[in-house]
Amino acid sequence: MPNFLAWAVVLITPLLFATNVVFGRAAVADVQPFTLAFLRWSIVAIILYPFCRQAIADGMEAVREHGRLLIAMGFTGQFICGGLFYFALQFTTAANGTLIYSAVPAVIIIVERMSFGRAIAHREIIGIGIAMLGISAIIMRGSLDVLFSFAFNPGDLLVLVAVGSWSLYSIYLK
Repeated sequence: MPNFLAWAVVLITPLLFATNVVFGRAAVADVQPFTLAFLRWSIVAIILYPFCRQAIADGMEAVREHGRLLIAMGFTGQFICGGLFYFALQFTTAANGTLIYSAVPAVIIIVERMSFGRAIAHREIIGIGIAMLGISAIIMRGSLDVLFSFAFNPGDLLVLVAVGSWSLYSIYLK
């Protein structure tokens, strides 16, 4: 039975992340984006609390010691990324949001390189280049005219800000 549970979590987690964008796009028609982000994470906290109660109690010293870092993580990971991403979905498609958001790993590597001097392998450089070309094609809608006229979709650009915010959160997490 424990094997079944592990596999269920492994399979369900990506499904929940993938459908988040589709449901988020539909929900922002009725719920304010930042309220939606708050409700999403509140529901998660309520569901997980019974399983994490002891770990939370054990970690209160770390919370006091690293409070500012935790606030920065909450701000970048949940408020900016969560709320701004849902806000962006009012102006862009779920497909564009998902495709642009998939650049997070590449952006993390770039930010780590710029901030901490992280070495980047050749295969990572190739992957980053391909990711950036793909994002550029999406944001420019396949036309250089969009670039030269600055006629970008504001939702696509806001998703890009959310990507940067989640990247910072991920780096803080380390």
